[in-house]
Amino acid sequence: MSAALGRLHRTYPDISIDATVEHSVALGRLWSEDALDVMIAPTSVVAADALTTWNVELQWVCAQDYELDAERPLDLVAFGATCPWRRRMIEALLAAGREHRIGLSCQSVTGLQAAIENGLGVGLLSPESVRPASMRVLKTSAGVPETLTVQYGLYAHDRRTAVVDAAIEILLKDLPAASRARAA
Repeated sequence: MSAALGRLHRTYPDISIDATVEHSVALGRLWSEDALDVMIAPTSVVAADALTTWNVELQWVCAQDYELDAERPLDLVAFGATCPWRRRMIEALLAAGREHRIGLSCQSVTGLQAAIENGLGVGLLSPESVRPASMRVLKTSAGVPETLTVQYGLYAHDRRTAVVDAAIEILLKDLPAASRARAA
């Protein structure tokens, strides 16, 4: 996202970019209040049609030296209580019969990464957020459920300016290849 916004700013240096990075529920609320021109968010938080969608496989990850103990509840590092990722994480663990406890709640990916890297527990991260030098992806044989898939969408209102259309074009170039094929 940052690379796309940088390209947009370099291409159109006179425009003002007001980017909002928020948790998905807050973004869904801002979208419903018509406070955003363009949005990337999980499709589960928006009652609108996306221009394009793509799936992200969330990985169960822990620190390289983290020891999982099947006899103890799984320590979790998760986004805040309103986050759909957290809800799905807990539902998957309950369905698998895996005891767990939330060890740390945080609203930022960097906060989750730091907590995971420092051994505070297991978390769910998108592949691009996993730091292989300090984290390892867990397999089901380690006692975690299967990976979870989250669908994301790129949203834009029908009434758009040329600059918003240019922003959409730049964002579409950075999205996964599967989503570009489905773009409207």
